[in-house]
Amino acid sequence: MNQDHRCRVTTQFAADIARRTGSQKANRKKLVEAVALDEDELRRFDSALKKTTAFMRKLKTVGAGAGAALIDEMSKLNLSKFVDEIAAALGELRLKLSDVAFIVEFCVAVSSRYASFSELLLATFRKNLPLKKSDKVTNPSKLRIDLRLLFELFLNGVFAKEGLQVYGAALSFLVQTDKTEHVHVGLISGLLTQVGWEMAFVVPTTSKGDDVASEDLPVTEALTREQMLMMRQLFFDYHKSLAERTEKACRSMNVVQKRVKKQERVRGDASQEDRTNLETAKQHYESLKKLLAELSEALGADVPTYSEVPSEDEEDELAAQLISMALEDGALSLWPSEETRDFYEKLVNIRELVPSSCFKESEISTTPATASKEGLTIDEINMEDLENEHSEMDEVPAEPASISTEEVKNELIDIEVENSRAAIEMREQMKAFLDELTHCLNQERIDEAAPKFVKELNTKINRRKLVRFLFSEAHPNMLPFCARLVTTLGPVMPDVPVELTALLIERFRHVVLPAVDQYFCSEIISGKHRADFLDKKTRIVQFIGELVKFGTIGRAEGLSCLRQLVYHFRGTFVELTCMMLETCGLYLFRNADSHPKMKQLIDVIMRKKDHIKDMKQNMIIENAYYSVCPDESRMAARPQRPPMLEFVMNLVVNISENNISTHLKLLRRLNWIDPEICRQFFVSSKNHYFQNSRSGAYRRPGWCRFPRLRYLASAVSGLSVVANHEWVANVVVDNILDTIRTSLEFDVDALNQKAIACVAFLGELYNYSCIATPLVMKARDIYVRHG
Repeated sequence: MNQDHRCRVTTQFAADIARRTGSQKANRKKLVEAVALDEDELRRFDSALKKTTAFMRKLKTVGAGAGAALIDEMSKLNLSKFVDEIAAALGELRLKLSDVAFIVEFCVAVSSRYASFSELLLATFRKNLPLKKSDKVTNPSKLRIDLRLLFELFLNGVFAKEGLQVYGAALSFLVQTDKTEHVHVGLISGLLTQVGWEMAFVVPTTSKGDDVASEDLPVTEALTREQMLMMRQLFFDYHKSLAERTEKACRSMNVVQKRVKKQERVRGDASQEDRTNLETAKQHYESLKKLLAELSEALGADVPTYSEVPSEDEEDELAAQLISMALEDGALSLWPSEETRDFYEKLVNIRELVPSSCFKESEISTTPATASKEGLTIDEINMEDLENEHSEMDEVPAEPASISTEEVKNELIDIEVENSRAAIEMREQMKAFLDELTHCLNQERIDEAAPKFVKELNTKINRRKLVRFLFSEAHPNMLPFCARLVTTLGPVMPDVPVELTALLIERFRHVVLPAVDQYFCSEIISGKHRADFLDKKTRIVQFIGELVKFGTIGRAEGLSCLRQLVYHFRGTFVELTCMMLETCGLYLFRNADSHPKMKQLIDVIMRKKDHIKDMKQNMIIENAYYSVCPDESRMAARPQRPPMLEFVMNLVVNISENNISTHLKLLRRLNWIDPEICRQFFVSSKNHYFQNSRSGAYRRPGWCRFPRLRYLASAVSGLSVVANHEWVANVVVDNILDTIRTSLEFDVDALNQKAIACVAFLGELYNYSCIATPLVMKARDIYVRHG
């Protein structure tokens, strides 16, 4: 602990130390120079029974006021036959602190005359003090006085090193046996306040000042510096144990207080049991806090402070409530777009598409859910110790999962069944299905694959093949669709998501985390490049993130995986953490239950980012951060659209088979003579094109969903046949061709997507006779010319 005892003290404290040290030195010198009286010399003193009996009676009731008279009376008597009685009487005295100084002077006087007195008195102390583990402290007040008296007698020379041994044994007993209950704090604090400097270089807080340096204070000659430092260490270890116990009590109190406050916010009131537990925890913490303050003051140490109010938890709960309210009110969406919401939430109901006979056997789960920790909840995820730096050897390498005998038997049975003639055709069908699955890169095709697998390929072997294929061979671009397939099959094949999730979580813990990286180093060295190995890790992390968004893997497990990546946030774990943030970070951040923990993880990531010097990794971290928490200050302010443009956009975007007649009537009723309205449709008058506008409704067919382009073309056709509106189709077609030509001249992905919509729209306009065949041929020539 703290061995530095240098400080400054008050003048009064320095004077008291100098006075006591001088007195102790004088008494030790007196005892060293004293000559024991022989029998002839003792006969000269009065040994009458009446006087000696009266003296012993006075000794048993002695007080500080009668000190000088008692010593003077003792010097006139021959008490050689009463030395053992004097020692026993002193051991039984009920002294006060004010009596200690007189008793020390009396013992010095008796010891200088009778040589056997010191040994007899020390034996009395051995009898009265607790020195063994089986001993119990029955009278702490008397023990405190006895220890003070024993140490003072040692300092004044009445006891030699044997006295120090007895004192050290008693002190060690008190400290070592009280590191869990701390019932002797008052006793130890009293000793430190009274003789702390002589015992262990301890200056109480109340005696510290700016007058005298502690280096100038006199030090007793009875103890060596090493002995004093050992006792100092003993006391500071005791102080540390009390501080740790107080901190633990504070944490326990905060947990109960958090539970009570949460109940008050949610229910309006907390249960009587929780309130009683909170009151008990507060009383326990306050009592320990007072003891710690008392001991710290006696030691001259700083009083530790603890966070008694769980303010961060309240802020987290408030943030979670705000997120929940925003989601309910529609001010915030869990998904970035409606298409994304439909992809992750609107799944195909297999039970409605496939007869129950096709999944009667598979809907009974035979695999225990071992992927996630038993009963893991978001509140149980430990967010402490995330910002410490960890070396590569911090974790103990875990052994890779071994294959049980039962699994080997199942494998052999599967091989035997698979080699039978009846299974050859099924095996070929499964191979064709997996080959076809690699090309299912859209929602429609993956939704068609799910019922097909249930109808035609639903066997135990094929389900296992599907899991292994998705686990080991699925391309990163396929992972969102693979996760949708697994989630869709879950209601009728619960073993499929359970087994896949178990494999992913196990591989995450045994391959992704650094504890087992060393086990797979030989695999990397033997031919696999580091980039390939990183790609495998990234694919595992991405797959877990996709399954979290579908709910196949719980949000608690997803947060646990992300927490482990943040814990090891260095090197390749930066890329892995950012991949998981980009995959499911927004989903976890905008869920009310996972928002507080996710917010803490993001804050830790951004603080650790400050210690990363690699510019590339810094850019990756920032991109991942803004994918979860968009910086609104950096986003370009979107200009407010005029009301008329909003109206026109609504007519165009929401056009469908059911409302095309109504929308067409509304379009015809517009005031086409108004230049502002014509500008919205790329013209400023019916004879002049508005070529510079890029906000018109018909110049951006991409505003309209792809299946609705035919209805938009029908509206253009219906508008062009009206008198004085013949020019509309010509303007629309010219601007569409201009967009196609621009996209072909500049190789930009955004323009290419617009060109695809424009080409489809041009075809629909041809179907509605808005353009002639030569114009279609001209458009084809443009495609060929720009290659």
